[in-house]
Amino acid sequence: MAYKIKSKGTTFGTMTPEGKVINSMEIDINKVKSDDPIAYSYGYFQGKSGQPIEKDKDLAKEYVRGYGIGKAEREKK
Repeated sequence: MAYKIKSKGTTFGTMTPEGKVINSMEIDINKVKSDDPIAYSYGYFQGKSGQPIEKDKDLAKEYVRGYGIGKAEREKK
């Protein structure tokens, strides 16, 4: 018997040292308006979940944009 699993998109999450996934969210990267939807979505996830932005100076511009939008949404609450 085959089962169909409905997914709303790609799941992003943070894994703790104990192996538990926290701060997970699904983002439909096919609906993201970006020339780099994966970088944008990962940045958005990190900003929305309250994780610090990477310290690398060579970050993808869409990661930084997504991070800023996610952080702004988190701070609205």
